[in-house]
Amino acid sequence: RGAAASSSSSSSSSSSSSGGGGGSDDPKKRLAELLELSEACKVFMEDLTIVPATDTERILAMAPAELAALDVEDVDIPSARRRFEELSAEHARRSESLAGLGEEIHALWDELGVPDATRDAWFAAYADNPLSEATLTGVSRDRDALVKRKAKELVLDLRKRCQRLLAVG
Repeated sequence: RGAAASSSSSSSSSSSSSGGGGGSDDPKKRLAELLELSEACKVFMEDLTIVPATDTERILAMAPAELAALDVEDVDIPSARRRFEELSAEHARRSESLAGLGEEIHALWDELGVPDATRDAWFAAYADNPLSEATLTGVSRDRDALVKRKAKELVLDLRKRCQRLLAVG
């Protein structure tokens, strides 16, 4: 879904800005741009679990029929574009962060011999809202717990080795 929203980035950000609130003077072109921005922003807001809170977000979250019924001359298209860019950047930031954490966790699982069933349950726990702030917090917390577990196992292994060396001497 994020790819569909990202693909509209190039066309919505390259729209003309010839007046009338920063958009085209042609109401049909303004509506077309607004519909495109709305479609992409709805995907981003859903993926990021953002509830529309500002006027711009509430307009962008409207159904196409509701948008078509608006007087598009009164809609702040530049503000809608800015919000699209912000949501797009946040979506990319969270995706990158989650990918990095996932790589770390996967490596730790391999090193610690975490069974597939545990891994599957972990993925299932985060499957509904993978890019939510709560998911990023939880995944980060889980990574930290795995790092501590690995450190503890390394200390125990080192302790055993030291005891064996002392027993030999």
